[in-house]
This record gives sequence, structure tokens and C-alpha cells, in this order.
Amino acid sequence: INQPHHKTDTKDMPCTIALQYFVQDNHLCSVVSSRSTDVITGLPYDQGFFSFVLELMHTDLVQRGNAGLQLGYSAMKTTFTQLYDSRANLEQEILTKATAGKEIESIKMPRITFAKTILDDIAGGTANSELIQWCQANS
Repeated sequence: INQPHHKTDTKDMPCTIALQYFVQDNHLCSVVSSRSTDVITGLPYDQGFFSFVLELMHTDLVQRGNAGLQLGYSAMKTTFTQLYDSRANLEQEILTKATAGKEIESIKMPRITFAKTILDDIAGGTANSELIQWCQANS
């Protein structure tokens, strides 16, 4: 990640530097290395996405014959974590809702049951799997 072809005339560069997958105590785990993460516009989406990729990879490996492999953790290591001034009002809004006793709505993503169907959907731009249909309905 962050290869020479990512360098363009814009100031934006990919924040994610590397993804590492490994088996630890029979659990498939991942560590994401990032140069920078915004706590409002980056972290929740990045952590969700990288956890999704880990679960997808785990399901695919199990379905390919690694039946005993367990799903492990996904961790993020970030050099610089920030909250942009333009998003400070969102931080306050989230904190206000949390401290007022209001529950923040949570929508549960469907479990990954057939990795190949999801991978085919991603590669083909289709929505045959329950997960991709859910993503489209909730995006």
C-alpha cells in the first residue's frame, strides 16, 4: 500500500501503509499499520473494513480446508491520530448523545457464510450475497 502510482498532484496520500496477516495460537489475526487516522472520518470505517477483510479471509481459508482455524483479532497501529477542526462539532454531538443516556443506533452486519460468493460479488460488481445486499441497503 502507498506505492509510487498513488503519488499524484493532490495532497492526499493513502493513510494505510501495510496489512499483516498471521496465525497466532491457531487464530487468524491482522495488524494494520497506518501513518494517520482521523477518529471521526477514518477510524470507524477503517477498523470496520479491515475487520471485514479479516473475517472474509478467515471464512475463505476455512472453506478451503483449514477447518480448525479460528477467527482472531484485527488491530490498528497508527502513528498519528487526530480530530480535524472541521469535525469537532461531530465529536461534541456524539459525546452529548452518549452522556445524555441516549443509545446510539447499532446495525448488525450479516455473518460471512460463503466467502466465494462475496468475493465474486466484489470482483463482478454484483449483489448476489446477503452481505453485499446488506451493504447496499445500509450505505
